[in-house]
Amino acid sequence: MASSYTSNINLEKPAPGDQSNEWGTTLNNNFDTIDTKLAIKDEDDMSSNSASHLSTQQSIKAYVDANALSLIDEDDMSTDSATRPPSQQSVKAYVDAQVDTEDTISELNDTNISSLAAGQLLLYHNTNSNWTNATLTAGSNVSITNADGSVTIASTDTNTQLTEEQVEDFVGGMVSGNTETGISVTYQDADGTLDFEVSDTTVAGDSGSTGITPGDTLTIAGGTNVTTAMSGDTLTITATDTNTQLSQEQVEDYVGGMLDGTETFIDVSYDDTDGNIDFVVPVLDEDDMSTNSASHLATQQSIKAYADSVGGSPAADNIAAGDSAINLTTTAGNITIDAQGDNTDIIFKGTDGGADTTFLTIDGSDSGRLITSGGLTVASNLRIGGDGSTSYNHYFGNGWVRLGQTSDGAEHDQSGKGFAIYDDLSDGTTYTVTRVYNTSGGSPVWQNRLNNVIKSEIESNGDFQSATNSYGATSDLNLKENIVDSGSQWTDIKNIRVRKFSFKEANLDSPNMIGVIAQELESAGMSKLVTTHLETLPSDNDAGETPFLDSDGNQRSYKSAKYSVIHMKALKALQEAMARIETLEAKVAALGG
Repeated sequence: MASSYTSNINLEKPAPGDQSNEWGTTLNNNFDTIDTKLAIKDEDDMSSNSASHLSTQQSIKAYVDANALSLIDEDDMSTDSATRPPSQQSVKAYVDAQVDTEDTISELNDTNISSLAAGQLLLYHNTNSNWTNATLTAGSNVSITNADGSVTIASTDTNTQLTEEQVEDFVGGMVSGNTETGISVTYQDADGTLDFEVSDTTVAGDSGSTGITPGDTLTIAGGTNVTTAMSGDTLTITATDTNTQLSQEQVEDYVGGMLDGTETFIDVSYDDTDGNIDFVVPVLDEDDMSTNSASHLATQQSIKAYADSVGGSPAADNIAAGDSAINLTTTAGNITIDAQGDNTDIIFKGTDGGADTTFLTIDGSDSGRLITSGGLTVASNLRIGGDGSTSYNHYFGNGWVRLGQTSDGAEHDQSGKGFAIYDDLSDGTTYTVTRVYNTSGGSPVWQNRLNNVIKSEIESNGDFQSATNSYGATSDLNLKENIVDSGSQWTDIKNIRVRKFSFKEANLDSPNMIGVIAQELESAGMSKLVTTHLETLPSDNDAGETPFLDSDGNQRSYKSAKYSVIHMKALKALQEAMARIETLEAKVAALGG
């Protein structure tokens, strides 16, 4: 559910249950807004003459009553009056004259701008009391890309789980520089332990207390997710659960407990039932300001009505747009762009080659579909599908395209799924598709269709289907050398044992195939017809693969036979047989038979 906003000063009110881990950022932003809005002075003579504070209703009434607010119209404001408001025309003329001399950031008196570069930020230097330019630098597990008009901050490490060392250092930091009464607590970073040395004192708990004197034994027992151990003079407390994530309710209660401070011109209260923080600014809307309150703010309408009634209306401020870059910077939490209109797009535009160009559109009417004008370039790994963590369906990175597998090796059920290439003129009936199956049946792992007719297909059981039953190999004379006639293949073909068999994975009771056995070819002296294959699995290492080991830790392997060479040997043996038959036929003919 989207956040809502207050009507007066646009404070963000997160929906219950939303913005887990981000309440601190939202709360800080709201407090900054309130602090800016509530800079208030209560001076009847307005002697501070401040341009950065609001006035109370009472002080405005007192000052207006005393001075009647007569306007003064001077383009150069030479009178320099502290008691009379200027006209809108004179304010505009004076501001325009000043802006003409200082209309860029670098010309301003409080800036020190030099060596500008793409993606730099404008920062305030408190010691020098001026603004300067600086480049944002990346810390651990963060990459920063500076470009014209933009800074891209990306995390290079998606692992947000705290390590044991991080938890220990966090806890150790909590006992450094703290107040210690009757006890000395020391964090030992080398072994990750906390040392507790208790002096002779009285120990009190949430309820009850007891006196501890030398010789007494104080037992410190572990609570939920904590164990304790004593060795010598050292007590070690160890967290058995390193998850230090606060729940939303805990964050809400912590923040709610912070709202007991001084409240000036605002009433801030925490509602524990719905987790909301209510901000109420005391406002009075009285055209005559008869209440004359020093504890309420006046509405714009009532100020205008009262000022008009006692002598003229003050001029409104003019805010002119400058030409400086706008930087959105946060040191914690997220930067949220919320387009709340129904089906509203978020559009990023800029100038490319002098032309106003839409660079990126997030389509609000199509579930946030991303539309770019120049393609998409991903610097490291691309993940598709899933919930945004490691449970995505497809992974592209480290030289591999993995469909159905995450970068940590976890697989998803993708049987019967894959990817397809379609021809756009075939009405969806001409395509080439590759699929994966978890069975060894005749399912098509690769298939090519033309107008919905299968032209070629490789099946999961190893079969290859061809619509033309035509198979070939490169046989160009221009590509060959060392060409000689083959010797006799009669003996080799005669020694090949043609066998019937079935594969073990089929789990049949009788043979269903015909062919040769690779080891028998080797025994018959035809090892050149056999290839030994070492089995591997895809890997992210430099070789791109890793050995596939059996249950004994040895790399698995299998042998294959070169049937195409056997066929050529059989063809040569057939030619030899034909020659012998022709010789015998000639001898028979010579004998007259």
